[in-house]
Amino acid sequence: MSSVQVPLYTAGWNLVSYPLRETQPVTEALASIDGAYAIVYGYEDRDTADPWKVYAVGVEGYVSDLDELVFGRGYWISATEA
Repeated sequence: MSSVQVPLYTAGWNLVSYPLRETQPVTEALASIDGAYAIVYGYEDRDTADPWKVYAVGVEGYVSDLDELVFGRGYWISATEA
């Protein structure tokens, strides 16, 4: 297991590329900013019916369908603080 700091400079939307080679569940990958973000969006081009995936903190079921972060993909993170 490794870690890399990716700063979120402002509260609001931040676009980041996931830098680790290991795919991780969203909550594990973002454990260091737990409580400082509300929503994460990712785009899955192979899912033509529903390409935008979302992870919303505290929301379960079909609404939160982004399960993991994958190396090299970009993610929009809605930070609640810098």
